[in-house]
Amino acid sequence: MGAHQTTRHRPRDLIFTNSRGNPVRSSTERYNWNKALKAASLPPVAIHSARHWTASMTARANMPDDARTAIMGHTSITMTNHYTHRDTASLAALLDQAIPDLHDDTEIIEAEIIEETA
Repeated sequence: MGAHQTTRHRPRDLIFTNSRGNPVRSSTERYNWNKALKAASLPPVAIHSARHWTASMTARANMPDDARTAIMGHTSITMTNHYTHRDTASLAALLDQAIPDLHDDTEIIEAEIIEETA
């Protein structure tokens, strides 16, 4: 089978439907997405980018994994993590919380993340 599999859904199984209760067509979804971006004066981006943004922002907010997978509509955290991207600032904040203050009884030693430049 191919990467995508067509599955028949009963109308009550679907979260997003058109006015007839059928699945929303991808062309309709793209049209409404682009219309919303324009109305919000945002640059055009692929709707798929919203998945990456949502997964990343819910991780940054330290949302529990079961809630993140439910919001994303996934069945496993593995798939949600596929869409999750951590930025340097959120990693530094998590590291700061995870490691107690480092000291040698005379002075405090602070750790910092140094970004490499090309």
